[in-house]
Amino acid sequence: MTLARRLWWLLAALLVLGTTTPAAAAHLRAPQGEFAGTLRFEIDSVTPALVTDTSSSIGISGRMINTGSEELTGVVARWQRGAAFTSTAGVRAEIAEPGQPEAVLTTFGPVTDTIAAGGTVPFTLKTDAFVRDRGGLGIQAPGVYPVMLNVNASFASGPASGARVGELHVLLTVASVPDGTNVVGTRQPVAMLMPLVDRPHRDPTGAFFDDDLTPLISTGGRLADVLAAAEAPGLPAGAVTLAVDPELLEELQLMGAGYTVGPYLFDITRGGATGTAAPDTTTPADTTSSIPTTSSVVPSTTAAITATTEAGSTTIANTGSTAADTTTGVGATTYEAVPDPAAVQGTGAAAAIDFLARLRELSATVPVLVLPYTDIDAVAAVRAGHPEQVAAAVERGRELAGSILGPQAQLVANVSWPIDGLVDPVALSVLRGTGQTTVVLDRAGVVGTDRDLTTIVTGSGDVQAVLASSRVPDSAVELNHFTALTGQRFFSGDTAATVVAPARGWQPDLGEYSSVSSLLGTLEAAGLVTGVRVDRVSSAAAGTAAVAALDYPAAAAARELPQGLFGRVQGLAQELASTQLALDPLATDDPATAAPADLFTDVQDGLSRQAAGGFRDDLGAVSRSNAAVEAVVDTVQQGVTLTPSTSVYTLTSSTSPLLVNIRNDLPYTAHVRIEVNAADAVRAGITVTDVGVQTVPAGRNVQVPIPAEIIRAGSSSVRVKLTTPDGAAWGPEQTLRLRSTAIGSFTVVLIIAAAGIVVLSTAIRIRTRVRQRRERIAAGLQ
Repeated sequence: MTLARRLWWLLAALLVLGTTTPAAAAHLRAPQGEFAGTLRFEIDSVTPALVTDTSSSIGISGRMINTGSEELTGVVARWQRGAAFTSTAGVRAEIAEPGQPEAVLTTFGPVTDTIAAGGTVPFTLKTDAFVRDRGGLGIQAPGVYPVMLNVNASFASGPASGARVGELHVLLTVASVPDGTNVVGTRQPVAMLMPLVDRPHRDPTGAFFDDDLTPLISTGGRLADVLAAAEAPGLPAGAVTLAVDPELLEELQLMGAGYTVGPYLFDITRGGATGTAAPDTTTPADTTSSIPTTSSVVPSTTAAITATTEAGSTTIANTGSTAADTTTGVGATTYEAVPDPAAVQGTGAAAAIDFLARLRELSATVPVLVLPYTDIDAVAAVRAGHPEQVAAAVERGRELAGSILGPQAQLVANVSWPIDGLVDPVALSVLRGTGQTTVVLDRAGVVGTDRDLTTIVTGSGDVQAVLASSRVPDSAVELNHFTALTGQRFFSGDTAATVVAPARGWQPDLGEYSSVSSLLGTLEAAGLVTGVRVDRVSSAAAGTAAVAALDYPAAAAARELPQGLFGRVQGLAQELASTQLALDPLATDDPATAAPADLFTDVQDGLSRQAAGGFRDDLGAVSRSNAAVEAVVDTVQQGVTLTPSTSVYTLTSSTSPLLVNIRNDLPYTAHVRIEVNAADAVRAGITVTDVGVQTVPAGRNVQVPIPAEIIRAGSSSVRVKLTTPDGAAWGPEQTLRLRSTAIGSFTVVLIIAAAGIVVLSTAIRIRTRVRQRRERIAAGLQ
């Protein structure tokens, strides 16, 4: 180190004051000077959070990291303070883009001798908020002040006198000063949303397809920690509002009653025959004579139909038995969900009972914001053309929350909180139409205002928008910002609430969360804040909120559930509806068998879970759920099948019909169509006539002749399949193998035409030869 630099360092040491920094936040930005970004700061603590006339000594601890390639020597620092802010907007601007406060400049004091290139040095700096003569900040009135630590050092390639190598920006919130000049104002409302939300763990059939909810509600799990944070003392009374997905409540209730995880079997069973069966008059498929054009009915000999699916432990329909059908020889019928041998017992029953009991107790004193059922991805659903799903989810959520949490619960039903705090105008209008007159939004989703409470105009009415922070202050920097913003609202007389609305997947670190509780308790004790329910935020603010507009970011749209998912779910719903409509209602004297409408009621309702916002991060779970619905449809459709012969149909007549057997093992009369693959028919040289909807009685076989005209002889095959009356697919295709020895009318026409052509060509040749002979004779005579 040069002599000049040593003297400069000594002078700085002699002039040092106790170094300082307020309850503050570190900024990595270093806008002043060529080398001002050399140091990076990591802050561990800033004390006190709130400066008062009895707590003026300010300390900040952390680490300085040399990001440059040269050693720093003679590291010194001074404090710079600016004037108090006059508005909340000014505080926000300082947080976003720190300035250069210069109202008060202290002298430089030593920090450390050296910081190696890439090295890290811990530091603790202290100063006094009110003292000025020894280098304090000289604050004389309450308010929020910008403060900067200006760090200088020497290095080989820098100026001989050293240069600024770093800046640490903090905000100092002062509630009172020693001379007793204190601000008296209205306490600032503070509200905090705590989300109890997760993706569904059941498919549309009601099955638990995983047991992933159990660790979430057990000790140390995300949801358990959120509930513990809401139960913890320290926050201002009324500050916490739980945000609960009613679908989660439904799952907890089911888990507490005992549940299984894994596949279930859906059985449609028809018992064995007890009467005299009708004779089987089915004509064999392979015959050398023309197939009869009349059909006969025979009883089914299949005892049961089963299909494996991922299903829940709840019974889908009533079960029981009926007296044997002595006419058809068919006995009892049931339709129920029963555990597959591969299913396992769920492990979360006890945890679910405890969690739900604690939540019920807490809901009597802490308000519960009722989210739409499954926390539906409202924007995606509306974009897909299904606003009715959003309205239905809101209504169903309210009903479930009321019935599960009980009458003592303080339910909030008029506030919406979209996923990520972002929503587009159309979806917000739909939510407003359900009676949700207040919406909690992230500031990034609104333009045209710098306020915390604003009005959004929608097609269904105005909505009061509460602009919230998605960050829960859990670090020294964030706690400092939170204190400054809250304090400035108080000093400015701004009665708009400070609202914190963390992301759906927020899991509080309970150790760090105590810092938040402690801070809010300190602010409450100082008379700066008071707790407020989120549904009373707008009424707590004085004056009329300005009108602003929504700004739905492209990044938010990219996170939505894909539109194709809604199309797939709609297709499954149509499959269920078409299958159900193909079945006749049961007779009134058959109470033990589920009516066709009951086969799919629960599954249709369960399809609403496919639009859950939590599936944004787990589309694989949606695919598993869709597969379960397909399995239920297959279970029913396997009860009505084509049963073609494995032999060859021999067609001896040009108008021999194709004979198709339809077997109905269901306890319902079924109505289906038969569809012959058109391309196969052309290749086979046959034309067929549509025979319309076929009615197949329960437990019977029906032989259906399909009128056909044979165009040519030979061997071929055609694919046939069943459809519902409205044309939806019913089961897999089957193949009919054909051998035709008949000559069709078209073939006869071709033969006659060919014969005519032969005769005509022969006559032409004879005529030509006669003419040529005459010409030769005539030429010879000449």
